[in-house]
Amino acid sequence: MERAILDWYKSHYQNDTLNTQIDSAIPINRKWTEVGFYIDLQVDTSLAAVPPMNGFEDGRAIMGPHIESSQIEDGGGVLLFVKDGHLEFIEMYSFGARFEEHISDFKLNG
Repeated sequence: MERAILDWYKSHYQNDTLNTQIDSAIPINRKWTEVGFYIDLQVDTSLAAVPPMNGFEDGRAIMGPHIESSQIEDGGGVLLFVKDGHLEFIEMYSFGARFEEHISDFKLNG
């Protein structure tokens, strides 16, 4: 699911600097919170910094797709967090009260 989300970011934003970091990103830790996940990313910090993009005013997060799945109550969303110009982690969250630990069927929109 993480790779599909990162691929969505590449096709949606079409930014060379972001795409280069996404290509180097390795998920290194996944924490389930029962209403979503935090996935830490390891990226090459020698790569050029990602510019502020569609997201919060401080450029810390980049808005992502909506997730449709029967395993996520009321669907969900995604944020891609950036620290010092480099990808830091993905946050996936439910709009409802439950995000199953194992998602086998999903669709990304947005």
